[in-house]
Amino acid sequence: MKNIILSFLLLFAVVDASAQLDRSIRPQPAPERPIKIGKAKTFTMKNGMTVIVVSNSKLPRVSFRLFMDRKPLNEGDQAGIADMLGGMLTEGTLQRTKAELDEEIDFMGANLSAYAGGASASGLSKYKEKLISLLAEVVREPSWPQESFDKLVNQSKSGIESSKDDPGSISSNLLSTVLYGKEHPYGQFMTSSSLENVSLQDVKGLYANWFSPVNSYLTIVGDIKKKEAKKLVKKYFGDWEATAVKEQMPEMPAQIDANEVHIVDRPSSVQSVVKIAHVIDLKPETSDHMAMRVMNQILGGGGTARLYKNLREDKGYTYGSYSRFSSSLYVGRFLATVEARNEVTDSSITEILTEIQNMASGLVTDDELNAAKESLKGSFGRSLERPATISGFALNTIRYDLDDKYYENYLINLDAVSKEDIQRVAQKYLGGSGYYITVVGKSSEIASSLEKFGPLTYHDFEGNITDPPVQLPEGVTAETIIEDYIAAVGGREKLMGLASIMMKREGTVQGFTLKSEEVYSGRDKAYMLQDMGPMGRIEMIRNGVEITMKQNGNEMPVPEDQQASMREGLAWMPELEYGRRDDVQIKASGMGEVGGRPAYILEVRIGEEVTNDFFDTETGLKLRSQESAEGPDGSPITQNTDFLSYEERGGIQLPTQVSVPLGPGMSITFELKEAVIDGSVENSLFD
Repeated sequence: MKNIILSFLLLFAVVDASAQLDRSIRPQPAPERPIKIGKAKTFTMKNGMTVIVVSNSKLPRVSFRLFMDRKPLNEGDQAGIADMLGGMLTEGTLQRTKAELDEEIDFMGANLSAYAGGASASGLSKYKEKLISLLAEVVREPSWPQESFDKLVNQSKSGIESSKDDPGSISSNLLSTVLYGKEHPYGQFMTSSSLENVSLQDVKGLYANWFSPVNSYLTIVGDIKKKEAKKLVKKYFGDWEATAVKEQMPEMPAQIDANEVHIVDRPSSVQSVVKIAHVIDLKPETSDHMAMRVMNQILGGGGTARLYKNLREDKGYTYGSYSRFSSSLYVGRFLATVEARNEVTDSSITEILTEIQNMASGLVTDDELNAAKESLKGSFGRSLERPATISGFALNTIRYDLDDKYYENYLINLDAVSKEDIQRVAQKYLGGSGYYITVVGKSSEIASSLEKFGPLTYHDFEGNITDPPVQLPEGVTAETIIEDYIAAVGGREKLMGLASIMMKREGTVQGFTLKSEEVYSGRDKAYMLQDMGPMGRIEMIRNGVEITMKQNGNEMPVPEDQQASMREGLAWMPELEYGRRDDVQIKASGMGEVGGRPAYILEVRIGEEVTNDFFDTETGLKLRSQESAEGPDGSPITQNTDFLSYEERGGIQLPTQVSVPLGPGMSITFELKEAVIDGSVENSLFD
C-alpha cells in the first residue's frame, strides 16, 4: 500500500511540474563541456622515431602505421618515382619473396600495405609481433627485384592510358598544373614519359634518402599496452640507423589578380567537369581554421549548403556542387566543383562565383550558423568512435605544435565561431585574388560562353598548353565520314551482299580466359556468346525485332527500355543503315585523338542513347566507340571500346584486337582467333 501511495505522489509531482512548463519556449542548451578524449601515450626512440600508442581492448585487433614526415618531393622529370618506391616495398624482402610475404599475410587474415610515405599493417592482436616484424621487413629490407619493377612500370603505364579519357583524371591533372605549376611538387604527376626517366637504381636512391627513423612516426592502435608496444618497437626498429635526410622547402605559388579559364577539349562530353580554385596560406589548426570549417560547411559542405541548394535544387544544373579547403604547412587551397551539362556550364560557374562573393560580402544567417555547427559536432563525435582518431590527434598535436588541450576544447572553440568570424575568413581566404577556372568539356559548345570569365588557355590531357582545337575540315560531314568508313571496311556493295559472318575472339583478365563468338546472318539475325569459364555464359540473340538473353542457358527478361539499344548492338555494321533510318540522328561533332591518331568524331543519337564514334582521318576505319553509363553516384561515366588493329579477311577489314571496358580503369583486350565470311549458318541458332 505504501509503495502504491509513493508512486502516486511521484506521478502527481511530475504532472504538477509539467503543468507549470511553457512548452512554446524552446529549452536552451547547456554550455559545451570539454570532451574527455582517450589519452595517447608517446615515447621517442634513441634513433629519433616517435611512437604513439593508443590502447583499446574492445576488439582483439591491432594496427601499426609508420608515417615518414617529409616535405613534398620535387620529382621533376621523374614524376612517379615516389609511387614506384611505395609499390616496390611489398614486392619482396631479403627474407621473403612477394609470394611468401603474401602467404604470411593471408594466413593471418591481415592487411599489409606500403606507400611512398610509409607502410601499415593490421590484424588480430594475437599476431601483433608477426605484424610488426613484417612491417619492419618491408620498410627496412626491401629486395628490389627488377622484374617486379618492370611489371609495376607497365601496370602504371596501362593505368595512365586508361585515365587519358577519364574526365575526372584529366581535370585533376589540369588543376594541379595551373594552380601550382609543373615546377612545384604539388603540380607534378606521373606520365608515361616521366616513367621512362625512372630506373630501379633511382628508386633505391630515393629510398636511401627518404626512409629513416629521423622525423618518422609509428602509431600503434588497438589491443596492446604501452609496455608491450615499447618492447616490440625496440626489438624490430631499435637498431634502425638514423641517416640524414635531404629536403627542400617548396615555395608558395603566387596568387593571380584576375580569373583565368583553362580548358581541356573533350569533344565527346555531354557535360563539363568544372573546378574553381586558388591557393591559400592557411596553416593547420590555426585560429582561422575553425572558422574556415564552419564557413565551408555553409558554402559547399554538403546537401544543405548554399552551392548544392542553388545549383541542384533551385536551378537543376547538376547532381551536386561542393566546396572544400585544405590547410598545409606548405601550400593550402580552396576549391569549388561542379559537373554540369554543356548548355549550363557558364551559368553554373556564374552561380558558384556569386555564392563565393556572397560569403565575403554579407553575414550568414543564424539558422545556417547553427546547422553548420551541429553538423560539424556530429562528425567530430562520430570520429571519436574510431581508436585511430585518437592517434591522429596525438600525431597532429606533435607535428603542428598544438596546445595539449586543443582537441579537448574542440567543441568549445567550434561554438565560439561567430558570423563575423565567418565573414572575416571568407574575405581573407576567398576574396582578394583571382581564381583558376578549369573546365574539361566540349569546347565547341562551351568555349565562347566562358570568355566572359577571363582569358582562355587550352591544354592537353597532361596539362601542357596547346593550340585551340582543330575544327573539322571543310567538306567533312557525317555522311562523308560514314561513307569513308564503309569504303575502308570493304565497300557498300560488298558489305550489303554478305550472307553471313562468324567471328571468335579470346581475352585474358586476372588469370581468366574469356571467349566470345559473334554470328550474323543477313541484316537482322545475330547471335552473341560470352563464355566466362567458371563465371558462366551469357547469350544474346536477335531474330528480326525480337531480342532474347540467356544466362547459363536460362532465359532472362530484357527490359523494354533496353531492347532498342541491344538490337543496335546486335547488328553487323549498323552504319550501313544510318542514312535510311528515321530514328537515327548523326552529326560530325569535331576532331579528337585516339592513341595519338587524329580522328573525326561522329555523334550518333538513337532516342535518348548517344554514342560518339571516332574514325581515323587517314584510313577511315573506326578507332573507338564511346558511350556514357550511369555511375554509382548517378553521374555519367565514360566507357570506351577501342579497335586497336585491323586485318583483311575475305575482302573485309575486321578488327583483330578489341579493347572492351570492364569497369572504371579496367578493360580486356580480345584477340580475333577465327573468322568465316559467307559460311553456312544454322537458323536454329537464332531461335
